[in-house]
Amino acid sequence: MTEQEKRLHRCCFAGHRPEGILLSETTAKDWLRYQIQQAIAANYTTFITGMGMGVDIWAAQIVIELRAANPSIHLIAVEPYPSFAAKWSEEWRSAYQEVISKADLVKCISQRYAPDAINNRLYWIVDHSSRLIAIYNGTKGYTGAFVDYAQTQGLETILYPFPRLNTGTSPRPYPLNLIDAIMESPAYLSSRPIELSDLPTISTGGFQLRFQPFPATMIPARSSCHDTETGRRCRKSPLLSA
Repeated sequence: MTEQEKRLHRCCFAGHRPEGILLSETTAKDWLRYQIQQAIAANYTTFITGMGMGVDIWAAQIVIELRAANPSIHLIAVEPYPSFAAKWSEEWRSAYQEVISKADLVKCISQRYAPDAINNRLYWIVDHSSRLIAIYNGTKGYTGAFVDYAQTQGLETILYPFPRLNTGTSPRPYPLNLIDAIMESPAYLSSRPIELSDLPTISTGGFQLRFQPFPATMIPARSSCHDTETGRRCRKSPLLSA
C-alpha cells in the first residue's frame, strides 16, 4: 500500500485545551467517541493525535479503549519534542505518558525543544491524514490554524457544532451567556425556531437570531457546506443562523 493510500485511512484530531473548550469534558468526550466510531465505520483505521492537553489526549484515550475490542485500529502519537508535557500538572503528565506508552507509533518532531516544532507537528499530522475531527470554537490560535491548514490541504473536516453568529464577514461563536440561555430556554427542543423573545435580555449586537433545534437523544447531523471565503468544501453543523 502506498503512502497516499494509507493516508486515506488516517484520521487526526484538533481542539482546545480544557480551559478554552467551552464544553464539559463529558460532552466533549461523548462527541469525540461518536465521531471516532463514525470514522471507523467509514474504514478509517489509523488515528493521529498531537498529544496536546484536552481534545488530543481525550481522543487518544478513546481510540485506545476502542482498540481493545478492535485490534485493527492503530494510534499514532505525535509529540513536538520529548519535554513537551514537562510543565503540565501531574494528572495531565500521567495521561500523556500513558498515551505515549500505549500508542502503536510515536513520532517525535524534534529531539529537543525548537520554536518551530509545534507548527511542524501540525504540518506532519495534516500531511499524513485525510480526515480531521475538531472541537474548534472559532477563536484565533493554534486550533484555528490547524483547521485552516487542514481545509487548505483538502482534509474532510468535521467540526463540533458550536452555535455561530454570521456577522456578515466571518462566523464567530456566541457569548457563553447566550449559549447558556438557549440551552435553558423552554423552546429549546420545540419544532419552531427560538427567537430573542424566548431568551432573557442579552446583548447580541443587534442581530436577529434563530435556533435550529435537534433531538436530545441524537448527535446533530452534519450538513455539507462551502466556505464562502475560500470555496473549500467542509462539513459542519451550524445550530444558529442570522
